[in-house]
Amino acid sequence: MRTTIEISEENHTLLRTLAIQRKEKGFSKIIDEALHAYFQNQSTEQNLSLLEFKGKLTKNRMNEYVKDVKSLRNNWRNS
Repeated sequence: MRTTIEISEENHTLLRTLAIQRKEKGFSKIIDEALHAYFQNQSTEQNLSLLEFKGKLTKNRMNEYVKDVKSLRNNWRNS
Protein backbone atom coordinates (compact mmCIF):
# COMPACT_ATOMS: atom_id res chain seq x y z
CA MET A 1 0.00 0.00 0.00
CA ARG A 2 1.33 3.42 -0.92
CA THR A 3 1.28 6.37 1.46
CA THR A 4 3.08 9.65 1.99
CA ILE A 5 4.92 10.44 5.21
CA GLU A 6 6.94 13.40 6.43
CA ILE A 7 10.34 12.54 7.90
CA SER A 8 13.37 14.57 8.86
CA GLU A 9 16.16 15.11 6.37
CA GLU A 10 18.50 13.22 8.70
CA ASN A 11 16.24 10.15 8.76
CA HIS A 12 15.81 10.33 5.00
CA THR A 13 19.58 10.31 4.55
CA LEU A 14 19.96 7.38 6.94
CA LEU A 15 17.22 5.44 5.14
CA ARG A 16 18.75 6.09 1.75
CA THR A 17 22.19 5.04 3.02
CA LEU A 18 20.82 1.82 4.50
CA ALA A 19 18.91 1.03 1.30
CA ILE A 20 22.09 1.49 -0.73
CA GLN A 21 24.02 -0.76 1.64
CA ARG A 22 21.30 -3.41 1.30
CA LYS A 23 21.26 -2.94 -2.49
CA GLU A 24 17.57 -2.01 -2.47
CA LYS A 25 16.08 0.51 -4.89
CA GLY A 26 13.98 2.27 -2.24
CA PHE A 27 13.37 2.11 1.45
CA SER A 28 9.79 0.85 1.64
CA LYS A 29 10.97 -2.54 2.92
CA ILE A 30 13.05 -0.86 5.63
CA ILE A 31 10.08 1.26 6.76
CA ASP A 32 7.83 -1.81 6.77
CA GLU A 33 10.37 -3.74 8.88
CA ALA A 34 10.69 -0.82 11.30
CA LEU A 35 6.92 -0.51 11.69
CA HIS A 36 6.61 -4.26 12.22
CA ALA A 37 9.26 -4.14 14.95
CA TYR A 38 7.60 -1.11 16.54
CA PHE A 39 4.19 -2.77 16.69
CA GLN A 40 5.70 -6.01 17.99
CA ASN A 41 7.18 -4.05 20.90
CA GLN A 42 3.88 -2.36 21.79
CA SER A 43 1.89 -3.63 24.71
CA THR A 44 -0.09 -6.77 23.85
CA GLU A 45 -2.91 -5.42 26.00
CA GLN A 46 -2.97 -2.18 23.98
CA ASN A 47 -3.06 -4.09 20.69
CA LEU A 48 -5.88 -6.31 21.92
CA SER A 49 -7.96 -3.31 23.04
CA LEU A 50 -7.60 -1.79 19.57
CA LEU A 51 -8.65 -5.06 17.94
CA GLU A 52 -11.89 -4.98 19.95
CA PHE A 53 -13.07 -2.14 17.68
CA LYS A 54 -12.72 -4.19 14.49
CA GLY A 55 -16.09 -4.49 12.80
CA LYS A 56 -17.86 -2.21 15.31
CA LEU A 57 -18.49 0.80 13.05
CA THR A 58 -21.56 0.95 10.90
CA LYS A 59 -20.98 1.74 7.24
CA ASN A 60 -22.55 5.20 7.69
CA ARG A 61 -20.38 6.00 10.71
CA MET A 62 -17.28 4.79 8.87
CA ASN A 63 -18.14 7.06 5.93
CA GLU A 64 -18.49 9.99 8.36
CA TYR A 65 -15.05 9.25 9.80
CA VAL A 66 -13.51 9.00 6.33
CA LYS A 67 -15.07 12.34 5.39
CA ASP A 68 -13.78 13.94 8.62
CA VAL A 69 -10.27 12.58 8.10
CA LYS A 70 -10.18 13.82 4.50
CA SER A 71 -11.29 17.25 5.65
CA LEU A 72 -8.65 17.35 8.39
CA ARG A 73 -5.92 16.25 5.98
CA ASN A 74 -6.97 18.86 3.43
CA ASN A 75 -6.92 21.61 6.06
CA TRP A 76 -3.57 20.41 7.42
CA ARG A 77 -1.94 20.55 4.01
CA ASN A 78 -3.31 24.04 3.33
CA SER A 79 -2.08 25.55 6.60
